Amino acid sequence: MLKRCSCTIAMVFTVGCVLVGMTATSAWATPLPGGDEGAAGGATSSDGGSAEAISEKAVSEKAVSEKAVDDEPRFKLKGRVFVRDTIVQEGWENRLAITSARLGANYRDRARGLRGEVDIELSEGKAEIRDAYIGVRAGRKVYVQAGRFKRPISAIAMTSRWDLPVIERGYVNDLALPNERSGEPDVLPLSGRVIGVSARLRDRSLPAKPTLTVGVFRSPVHAQVATSVGFGNREPVGWGQGFPEDLYSRLQVEPIKGVEVGVSFGWLRQLEIAGTRDSFRHGYVSGVDLVIDEPFGDGVPVQAWLEGFVGDSPFHFAPTLEAQGRFMAARAIVAVRLRLAPGLILEPYVTGQILDASGELDEDRITQGGGGINVKIAKSWRIQTAVDHASVDRRFLYDSSTQLLVQLGAVF
Repeated sequence: MLKRCSCTIAMVFTVGCVLVGMTATSAWATPLPGGDEGAAGGATSSDGGSAEAISEKAVSEKAVSEKAVDDEPRFKLKGRVFVRDTIVQEGWENRLAITSARLGANYRDRARGLRGEVDIELSEGKAEIRDAYIGVRAGRKVYVQAGRFKRPISAIAMTSRWDLPVIERGYVNDLALPNERSGEPDVLPLSGRVIGVSARLRDRSLPAKPTLTVGVFRSPVHAQVATSVGFGNREPVGWGQGFPEDLYSRLQVEPIKGVEVGVSFGWLRQLEIAGTRDSFRHGYVSGVDLVIDEPFGDGVPVQAWLEGFVGDSPFHFAPTLEAQGRFMAARAIVAVRLRLAPGLILEPYVTGQILDASGELDEDRITQGGGGINVKIAKSWRIQTAVDHASVDRRFLYDSSTQLLVQLGAVF
């Protein structure tokens, strides 16, 4: 039954890729504005010297000039820094740290439909590549991207921390459970950057402006097998066990202005027993999310991110170190955007989330909630304050805690 299910999912994924390719081919065949058909449709005035004709010509030449400037290749350096002070209520421990120091560069050539980006995280005394990808626009509606980037599964995870009012996304995003049989921790398949290839089809001319994304990403089981500590077969997972990588798909629509709804599905590779290649299996994760960003304009200054997930649990809990059952997770962020003055915005917010790591185990839940204020100064500065409380069950080997946080951020 598992093989039939795997084949069915693979066929659906393949059909999606074929449809994307057919749309790209159709888009290439569509005449571009300003081509032969556009030139043939224009009529010139016989007088050639009227004020109206001269004015229209000047406006047209200005528009062409501005478009030419916009289409020129652009290379831009960028950076981001977050400095945070954290006070933990248990013992009133104080931690001052640079939680993020990121330097990057991007390249964009609109005329050729090319884009590239590289970001390096320099905090904690080490350099780590975050984003590193190239993209090309294959016609008007299809965009293909390859490299290291985020998987299309979670609206909160795909949104930059700079654009979220919260200081941290929370345990659902950042939980990493140590695995004693592997050097790689167990994490939820909802966040992080992974090497992969994706194709995005977007048609804004259709009702609700649908966007379909499909992608193939490197599975974490390869690293889990390669770093297993003297246990079992450490040969790379290959095609003999089925398709060895992760497949993701996401459909997103905008039913009304400022409201986006997304549905995602991932077909994943997992290890049923920690660090054991022979326990290789296929699993899944699915999610639905809602993003609200000032619907109906500035008259409703509300921002919200709501999402929920269910899937096969990736956590190998002691003593058996077997992944059992399904996990369920949900989280929400709600903020009010108050424009106090030009370049000064105040965003009070509340947030909450819950994780049940396995439906077959007890004492495996995390609940987390809090609130704070995000102050935006111009486009380059942020001052954030927050109170956060997390209740963690014993299986995770983390302590429950209450934290007070203050963070200063800057970008260039």
